Amino acid sequence: MLARTPYRCMLAGIVLASFAAGAQAQGNFGFLSDTPLSHLSTEDLSRLEAEVYRVRDEERDAKVTHWKSQTSMPIVEANVTPRTLRRKGTPCRRITVEMRGRGPVLILEPLYCRNAQNAWELQKIDF
Repeated sequence: MLARTPYRCMLAGIVLASFAAGAQAQGNFGFLSDTPLSHLSTEDLSRLEAEVYRVRDEERDAKVTHWKSQTSMPIVEANVTPRTLRRKGTPCRRITVEMRGRGPVLILEPLYCRNAQNAWELQKIDF
């Protein structure tokens, strides 16, 4: 299990980079070429990003929210689940995104913590 943790953290950073940069960023990650993430349209990528933020901000711990692509083919589905924790005394939320579609299941776990302004901030990956 420990060996998979850095992989998940790395992928979380990649998906968030994709969220921020749009579909063009996907083309730079060849090793993701046959994963559910690579099959998302720009519109669906934006919708999934919005759903991750909504779940982070509004849902209770361990509540699984089901998401389904609207314009991508093949269809991509995801379960988005938040978990609250503390990191160095700071409130944080880890959002598990389990994506299914064509290719292997992709699990992403971005971690957001509150900054000094009380806004959510994506945490850097520590290897």
